[in-house]
Amino acid sequence: MEDLLTKIIEKKDCNVSIEMIIGASSCKKALDDSYVYLQKYAVLDGFRKGKVPMEVIKSKFALNAKEESLRRILPEAISETMKRENLSPLFYPEVLSMDNNPDGSIKFNIKIEVAPSFDLADYKGLKLEKKDITVSDEEINNYLNDLLERSAKYEKTDDVEAKKDSFVIIDYVGKLGGIEFKGGKEKDRFLSIANNNFLPGFSDGIIGMKVGETKDIEIKFPDEYHAKDLQGKVAIFSITLKELRKKILSELNDDFVKKFGSSSLNEFKEKIRSQMLFSKEQEDKKRIEDSFVNELVEKNNFSIPSTMLKNETEHIKEQTKKYYEMYGQKVDLSKMEDSFLKSAEKNIKAYYILNEIIKQEHLEATEEEFDKKLDKDVEKNKEKFAEIRAYYEKNKTKIMHSISQEKVFQFLKDNAKLA
Repeated sequence: MEDLLTKIIEKKDCNVSIEMIIGASSCKKALDDSYVYLQKYAVLDGFRKGKVPMEVIKSKFALNAKEESLRRILPEAISETMKRENLSPLFYPEVLSMDNNPDGSIKFNIKIEVAPSFDLADYKGLKLEKKDITVSDEEINNYLNDLLERSAKYEKTDDVEAKKDSFVIIDYVGKLGGIEFKGGKEKDRFLSIANNNFLPGFSDGIIGMKVGETKDIEIKFPDEYHAKDLQGKVAIFSITLKELRKKILSELNDDFVKKFGSSSLNEFKEKIRSQMLFSKEQEDKKRIEDSFVNELVEKNNFSIPSTMLKNETEHIKEQTKKYYEMYGQKVDLSKMEDSFLKSAEKNIKAYYILNEIIKQEHLEATEEEFDKKLDKDVEKNKEKFAEIRAYYEKNKTKIMHSISQEKVFQFLKDNAKLA
């Protein structure tokens, strides 16, 4: 586009305002081409498709032709402008204004957002606090006891009266003002009276009941109850005690652990120790990486693209919403807006800072490293070779990025200073 004139009006932070003037010759050609395009597909009474005379097309479809010409010429002009001014917009430019000049040219004012430009602060000698990572025998025993509890069986008992340590099967119906409310009815609900967090006072009301007995108890919903229409309300629950059960724990021995793929209790304990150690090491790795990121973000002060900040904030908000929904919790996300914004700003700054370190230290992922990672995953699950390879090829960019991230954090760790 030889008759295109471009001029940068203002550069501020990550925003660039640009003036583009598309010459009359290019504008006329785009308009003529648009008329030809419309003539090819126009359908009017008295004419066959594609046979409408051009003078009729121009009189009937002038506005359509103008819109079509802009659709054709504007992207081309923007692309050429970016090349000339050596700019890489993060998002499609925003058109602020358009003016038709008397000479047939068209002037556009557009705004783009570009990646931040900053002088990277020193990233060697970051503070590193090392911790001894171990797994104690007590932790192993706690895990095993918890596993026994989760594997427990609950058998029917000959007891006839519910006690503080009883396990019960009940039916219940909750009513407000004599009317059942949504979610207030359930059959065959299993409860541990000693460890029930259903509603304050609910379990206590069952103590002393006999099998087959029905009893009404009054329960006040907490003021902060998740269902707003029930907050602070007083309900009557009609409870029927159907069964009493007792907990039967398995004996912790070689036979018990066989169903978890181990041949002996000692082997199972070592497997647990290894898994717990790996989990702790991963947590510590994240702690160190978060510490590095916090220090780097604090040392590097620069502006970030507002659209990117908005998108990242919305992403964090949506992920938080899904998390609470997964556990059936309702929270007021508006109270977390400031937290979302700060997290988004930190994420974006960390992205640019780490990428700049990768660039300066030549830590980009290589094809060899990609193949090595693929081979390692295939080795763990050889029968799914084709599936794993397909996933790697489909997500190559993301995997290459993760490899670079691993390399840059290892570099920072190798060059850190012990706190």
